Amino acid sequence: MTGTEPVIEIANLSIAAAQSGVTLVDDVSLHVDAGECLGIVGESGSGKSLTLRSILGLLPPALHRTQGTVRFQGEKEGLRPVEPRELRGHGVSMIFQEPMSSLNPTMRIGDLVAAGPRARGVSRRAAADQALRLLAEVGVPHPEQRARAWPHQLSGGLRQRVMIAMALSVEPRLLLCDEPTTALDTTVQDQILTLVERLRIERGLALIFVSHDLSVISRIADRTAVMYAGRIIEHGPTGALVDSPRHPYTRALIESMPQLHGPPVRLKTINGSPPTAGRLPPGCRFAPRCPLAVDACHQADPPLLNIGPHRATACLRQAEMNVGEPV
Repeated sequence: MTGTEPVIEIANLSIAAAQSGVTLVDDVSLHVDAGECLGIVGESGSGKSLTLRSILGLLPPALHRTQGTVRFQGEKEGLRPVEPRELRGHGVSMIFQEPMSSLNPTMRIGDLVAAGPRARGVSRRAAADQALRLLAEVGVPHPEQRARAWPHQLSGGLRQRVMIAMALSVEPRLLLCDEPTTALDTTVQDQILTLVERLRIERGLALIFVSHDLSVISRIADRTAVMYAGRIIEHGPTGALVDSPRHPYTRALIESMPQLHGPPVRLKTINGSPPTAGRLPPGCRFAPRCPLAVDACHQADPPLLNIGPHRATACLRQAEMNVGEPV
């Protein structure tokens, strides 16, 4: 953790379906400092991608933000309340999960990367030169040749590098990463993670990195927020959270991670399925799947409470979790 003033601060964010009023993201608060990476992890449907997309106002038309404030620190000003439209291309960029569906198939690669600078008033020639520099910076081989290619002519890994170059073209202070390695094989995934880590260090970027894979998050994130059924249920420094989880759901995610070292171990699965939005169980949302649940867990949904320096959890039994039982 950097100890600097946050680049972005989100407070009490909630997102609901416009027609039914069903809440999909419930009272989420988070912040990220300059040069820091915050990971958000959880199963599909946990609300992590919706949280990320709401920052730039990229929610589907059927959803809307019902409460919450976003404050952002520009280059020449302190934290101030902002609307999503103020951030698009002005301090915040986003890398999406599947570049093939995010890249305009009717534009050549060089024009796609140059579009950001052009929108900021840069001349066509200067934007084209900047596009070539960015393609080289993110590791696209033969950038002059690739700049003339169409998106469908590139591999998945190269398309993702183009997406990163596009995101960097507007010189962001905050980079939002919505599962950017999910559709890639493990070798390319490792290359993209290495690239993102290098760019964060070299450019001093703040990152919010969303993934369903805790092994990816544990590699890249300084801090991690664990989401379940629309809520943050545990938060803390990534190393401490992985070594000593204080929520049964977090521990279940850890136990389902493949181990790279040591003898082969059968991976554990999490019994049951996450609850459907609008049909939440009484009490703790994870209680029906939790091996540690007691009667009290089914009666009240515990709030997210601080349990130590930079650690918080929403579990009634957090103090008992790792007593006498290995994680």
